[in-house]
Amino acid sequence: MNGPDEVIDAVADRLRELGLGVANPSADGAAADLEVTAESGARWLVRHVPGPSAPANQLETKSPSEGLVRAQAYVSRAAGERYRAMGVSYVDASGNCWITGPGVHLLVEGRPRRLTEHAGRDRASHAFRPSGLRAVFAILVRPDLADAPLRTLAEASRISLGAAQQARADLLAEGHLLQGPRGLHLSVAQGLASLWVGGYATRLRPKLKSVDLAGPGPQWWRDQALGGLPAQWGGDAGLVEAGLGLRNPLTTIVYADQPWGDLRRLARLTSDGEPNVTLRERFWEPALVWEGTAVPPLLLYADAATAEDPRLRELATDMREKHADLRRLF
Repeated sequence: MNGPDEVIDAVADRLRELGLGVANPSADGAAADLEVTAESGARWLVRHVPGPSAPANQLETKSPSEGLVRAQAYVSRAAGERYRAMGVSYVDASGNCWITGPGVHLLVEGRPRRLTEHAGRDRASHAFRPSGLRAVFAILVRPDLADAPLRTLAEASRISLGAAQQARADLLAEGHLLQGPRGLHLSVAQGLASLWVGGYATRLRPKLKSVDLAGPGPQWWRDQALGGLPAQWGGDAGLVEAGLGLRNPLTTIVYADQPWGDLRRLARLTSDGEPNVTLRERFWEPALVWEGTAVPPLLLYADAATAEDPRLRELATDMREKHADLRRLF
């Protein structure tokens, strides 16, 4: 394990290798660990932020030429994509980085890990653990839940009261939630939704119970009221419903409460044949978060944006730009 000094020393070496000038910060950069300059005159302050889940809004830039750069032991390719989407500059001890300024545009990714952060400084935020991600989803979909009683947030997220308390405390500590005169509310700084999409794909979704089956196509699901069964659909069916012009929709993701016996009988789902329907555990309480036949737009977007099919990822980008709820979040 390596401490912050080792991380900063390694980062400084990597920055020098990239042709940047590295020095101790001047008086106006007292809160930073390094001061970096380029031949063009561009200047940045580099601050060590331990752990993969430290809040990005700690490093919001002051101006295009004089900003703050997140320094970590390691930034994975996926984390780098999220940071770039949020406009957060970063560099790690391996030399992976994204730093821009007048006359400078540095992007390096794919270098293997050299250092591991000291365990005591690398605690994962409760908000981005599987249970916390359920609470974050509920708050993003229903922002008023940010200031709701903890028991209500826990019920909406289908998690324990303790997990809801820890997740909301970390969201507040990390600046994603702010305390105002009328209570807690989401920060206007964008980024939480992007972080949630990444966490959902890598940590929450793999934990959800799921089964792939053969059954009716997307149009059938769009036509169904599901007979009052506790289920909501997404996938290709949801993208068509959102008016995104998806040609030849093939698959449907159904988020449903277990047991799934009634749903399987209604749709005549079978394990024989080519799977085109995914039954997946629903991780929110619809009466408190989102009711209706289709899943919330944020979840529809997340499944498409992290799909293997490039046409779905392209449609997700289109949806993010056109859908009012997603424009609010992103």
